[in-house]
Amino acid sequence: MTSVSAPPGLSCIIGEFMKKYAIIVSTLFSLSGVSAQNQSPQEKLEAAIYADNPTEIKAAVKAGANPNGATYGGHYLGVAATRGALKSVRALVETGADVNRSTSGGWTAAMAAADNGHLEVLKYLAAQKADLKARTRMGRSVLMRAAYHGQTAVVQYLISRGAEVKEADSSGVTALMLAAQQGYDKTVKALLDAGADKNAQSGKQKTALMLARETQAANQTYRADDFKRTIALLSAPEKKALGKLIGKVF
Repeated sequence: MTSVSAPPGLSCIIGEFMKKYAIIVSTLFSLSGVSAQNQSPQEKLEAAIYADNPTEIKAAVKAGANPNGATYGGHYLGVAATRGALKSVRALVETGADVNRSTSGGWTAAMAAADNGHLEVLKYLAAQKADLKARTRMGRSVLMRAAYHGQTAVVQYLISRGAEVKEADSSGVTALMLAAQQGYDKTVKALLDAGADKNAQSGKQKTALMLARETQAANQTYRADDFKRTIALLSAPEKKALGKLIGKVF
């Protein structure tokens, strides 16, 4: 088979292009190396948090980075807690991060862990004296936020730690209402089992059942089975305790 070679002029052009490409790539690698070397301790800390590298986190703080700093995504500990990065959370706390630091809206690392169902992170923060009853500016507790996101295991843990299931936010909305509105039947059951009041009304005179039905009507094909179970739980009659029979049986 006869091979086809490129015309001499084209070969020269290709050769020159490859040389220039190699120079560009080499320069880019060189610049990235210089950039990494020239990073400030704070920049290195941020990169280490997003890379979930506890060793680099500690090194950056030792070099002068502030573990209580923040990025566009929130304060560092909250960012790590959101990601469920337990090792990074530990490294930040061990190097001085405030477990109860909050944003202007009241968002804490405990809330970040609760929102995303990172129970082990939440337990660690609690062991480090994180306030599990903290509230946002809207009055939303850690329990309410976990309920809104359907984090049943977190809800049960918070209840076991003394969270009050009947408390409401500044609009009169309870954890049960939030879970019901989202159709999280398992979370609704956990709250009811813990004594949540399904007859409570929000500031807009809405009960948990009313909120669940409103969402179901507006989104009839969205998690239909979950909403059916949620509505069934909230529609069930109250269980009445049987009185003890006292006296002589004839």
